Amino acid sequence: MWTVPAKVFSILGLASGCVLCFGSALMAVGLLYNETSLANTLVFVFYTLSATAAGFYFYFRILKLISAKRRVYSYPTANRPSH
Repeated sequence: MWTVPAKVFSILGLASGCVLCFGSALMAVGLLYNETSLANTLVFVFYTLSATAAGFYFYFRILKLISAKRRVYSYPTANRPSH
C-alpha cells in the first residue's frame, strides 16, 4: 500500500510531468503558427500530438492514483456459478 508522503510525491511528480507536457505542446503550437515549411509543420504537429497524449496519460494516472479502489462485479456474488 501507499504511504501518504509517497502518494503525495507521486502525485506531485505526475502533475509536474503533466504540466511540462502540456506546456511544451503549447510551445510547439506557438512555433507552428507562422511556419511555412511542410517538413517543419509536420514535425511540430507530430510533437504537439505526442506531447498532448503524454500529458493526458499523466493526467489519467493522477486520477487513477487519487480515486478510491472500486470493486465492480458483473453480477451479484449470490448468483455466481460455482466451479
